[in-house]
Amino acid sequence: MILATLQFEGIHNGWLWILMVTFGAAFMIWTYREIFRRTQRKFTWVLLGLRAVGLLALLVALAKPTWTAENNLVDPGHLAVVLDDSESMSLEGRYSQAQKGIDALRQTMENGKSSERLEVDVFDISGEPVGDALPEKPRAERTDLVRAVTNVISQLRSQLLVGVVVVSDGVDNTGREDTVELAESSVPIYGVGFRSDPDAARLDLELSNVQAPQRVMVNNQTDVQVTVSKSAGPAVSATVSVRRGVDQAANPVTVELGAGQTQQRVQIKLEPNEAGDFVYTAWVSTPSGEKGLANNSKHFPLRVDANAIGVLYIEGFLRYEYKFLRQRLDDDPDIHLVTALRRTNPNRPSVTGPRVSITPEVLKNIDLVILGDMEADYLSPAEYQTLIGWVEQGIGDEEAGADKDRSHSLLVLGGYHSFGPDGFISTPLSDCLPVVFAGDGVRQSEDPFVLELSEAGALHPIFRIASDHVQNKTMWHTSPPLLGSSLVQRAKAGAEILAVHPGLRMDDQPAVVIATGRYGSGQTMVINADTTWRWTRVKRIAGQSDSLYSRFWSQTVRWLTGRDLEQKRAPIVVSTDRPDYDVGKPVSIKVERQP
Repeated sequence: MILATLQFEGIHNGWLWILMVTFGAAFMIWTYREIFRRTQRKFTWVLLGLRAVGLLALLVALAKPTWTAENNLVDPGHLAVVLDDSESMSLEGRYSQAQKGIDALRQTMENGKSSERLEVDVFDISGEPVGDALPEKPRAERTDLVRAVTNVISQLRSQLLVGVVVVSDGVDNTGREDTVELAESSVPIYGVGFRSDPDAARLDLELSNVQAPQRVMVNNQTDVQVTVSKSAGPAVSATVSVRRGVDQAANPVTVELGAGQTQQRVQIKLEPNEAGDFVYTAWVSTPSGEKGLANNSKHFPLRVDANAIGVLYIEGFLRYEYKFLRQRLDDDPDIHLVTALRRTNPNRPSVTGPRVSITPEVLKNIDLVILGDMEADYLSPAEYQTLIGWVEQGIGDEEAGADKDRSHSLLVLGGYHSFGPDGFISTPLSDCLPVVFAGDGVRQSEDPFVLELSEAGALHPIFRIASDHVQNKTMWHTSPPLLGSSLVQRAKAGAEILAVHPGLRMDDQPAVVIATGRYGSGQTMVINADTTWRWTRVKRIAGQSDSLYSRFWSQTVRWLTGRDLEQKRAPIVVSTDRPDYDVGKPVSIKVERQP
């Protein structure tokens, strides 16, 4: 019932207000009538009307009229219904029965007599309201009845809650043995269940084995072999999937398992789209009401490598630097090496090997070009222009069919020919390198020396052999001496000097041995020393590790091509033997330090 009243809060003595209004109106009419008699102007009555309206508004403001309406609303009470929408409810038409029952309950409670009317609020198995439209199919993977009821009571605590009805098959797969904690609830809880299947109660699926390669290439498809076992129960349909975290990493595969004890191997196509070290999880699930899920998953590690680094190495003749460097790059699993050797014997220039022309088609899948000790005439002017344009571009040209993620870098190695008068000094290549070639005089030093890192070089990733700074510095100070170096006049402005010859000076500065710089969007580097092979040969003869040589060249190639994986890779990987655990169960944690 709605009651409304109009009151004037500013009026306390009504008769006095009526007397004052009557007297004032009469006086105002008499006054304006006299004015009309004297002036005979009809506009006088307009002024009287305006004055009357203004005074009336003032009187209304002083009277403070208030409109008061009262509406008596009675909360009929709320009945909460928890609908189990987990996958196990799809068996034997249970979910459709539950939907029909809830619809009938709504019509009865909300459209009945006023004394028996209740608001019916429906929630899913996670305790979230579902509104008027019930979920079409049961899709929840876990059934936690205690949490669902607790969440519902918490959300309706400010309402008149007369009871909670739980519509479920009772298959709580959280590992909880009972629901005694619900007995302490002050709200009545009612259960609506279904006849249980004894065979389904014995159903137990196990993901017993996962076979996967340890390393794969990014954006390449690989096979993961998953073995699924069933110890008992009726024939069921199961779904096998592979996840990374909470995201699906491959298309799920459906497998049919026969009645009783059985085992089946499933092949899943996995195509990782991101490089790095990851832990994947293989899962098996079924909508057939399996209670125990502890053995339904297994973790497996997988290292996903980026696309192979394309390296084109062109050398003038067969020398030790070429022999050992080629072997090092060939042994690196992340590098795809293409080599071209001008001649096998420097004293027999007429004997030449197969030639690789530098063309846009050849450079399409190349990240780094290495030019060894060769004469300038080995490459044509067109090849020089193609190479310089490729470096300046910096990244792959998608329109030309190249990989947009590929970088473009150039490394030039020292030698009698490449840095001599018949070398690159007379070619357009000299413009894009980070050093100025020596114009005349001595161009090669054969004095042995130990490479000395500059301040920038000591911090540069290509020289980081050991994690400890002091140990790293000691390894370079005690490295085998190099047998000479090509000489350059100086480093160009903007270039970064990484290493020098401590015993030679050029332009009153220590002679540059390793320098790097930018040309356009690409990276360039020169290594004037041509005997880095001694870092591996001398160490091996002495029965020591040649990690300095192998790591230097691996890290140099990766840094030049933007593939510094050591910086991007997590130093520690933490994983567990299972994706989830029951309360009170032991947890196994595995911590791995990356090499």
